[in-house]
Amino acid sequence: MTMADAQSAATTRLPPPWDWTGLPADELAARLRSVAKWVAWLVDNYGDWVDLPACWPLHELLRAELTFFCYWHRRILAAGTDASEGVRWHLSLRFAAGRWRELSNCRHDDNPARSARLEAGRRVSLQGFLAQVPDLADGDHR
Repeated sequence: MTMADAQSAATTRLPPPWDWTGLPADELAARLRSVAKWVAWLVDNYGDWVDLPACWPLHELLRAELTFFCYWHRRILAAGTDASEGVRWHLSLRFAAGRWRELSNCRHDDNPARSARLEAGRRVSLQGFLAQVPDLADGDHR
């Protein structure tokens, strides 16, 4: 590889997968759907810790933090890192989940208790909020 090739590769390097700045609407939608699928898995498997409103994609900070956790989790699984990284992920998840409860108290979700019987409705609502993905690009999504 020549110096010019190296410089060209450096300037065309894609941003990390969690950086959604300036993405075209179709790529933004694809990444959000991928994270949403992971979040559904997270809630199904860590429901005792993680309680999120269906409108989580509309809250920029909550969406960003969930995205970081998603990619962190995927890296742990793909890299086969030692167990300490998994323990650190779990400890961080427990702490963050407590903070997410505070962040999730919003105008979109008027039932902070969110019981198990509402799960089916939440999944339908999530799909409705995900359908609004193009609206997320306008910057008014808190």
